[in-house]
Amino acid sequence: MSDRELYKTPWIRLLANEKGDAFVEMGDGVLVAAITPKREILMLREYAVAYNRIFLVLPGGAVHANESPVVSANRELQEEIGYSAYQILRLGEVYPHVKYLRWKYHVFLARDLVPSRLQGDEDWAMELVRVPIQHIMPMIVSGHIQDSTTIAALVLALRALHTLGA
Repeated sequence: MSDRELYKTPWIRLLANEKGDAFVEMGDGVLVAAITPKREILMLREYAVAYNRIFLVLPGGAVHANESPVVSANRELQEEIGYSAYQILRLGEVYPHVKYLRWKYHVFLARDLVPSRLQGDEDWAMELVRVPIQHIMPMIVSGHIQDSTTIAALVLALRALHTLGA
């Protein structure tokens, strides 16, 4: 593939293929559904630059160079919600929008959480929100959770929890 770079920032590249069709490329990322012993999913109210508003999302971020996705998942948990996980289960991958975006999220379920804080790299504050597991689907259906990758990751997490009997 001989894509031509049109524009670049530290996180995002705008490319064009041989026909001139433009698309966005980003590095791989992680999304983590962390569940507490009280059966709460730990989520964040986080500012979205593209929409200039707050969305309810799962903790996540970039997979750094020389870092495996599972290590990235545990790092992001510590940076964004102040917990580390003793058990991280890989649930799969989601591709945000395959037509014009080239990147994927590795999705994980995190359990056996312990307090642990690392300094994050966000330029804005994030608010931790504890959502009882039984409220997840009603919040998706009602539009309180709107981010498509968060919804996909939550569906994978709910399925895994059901399968595990957790």
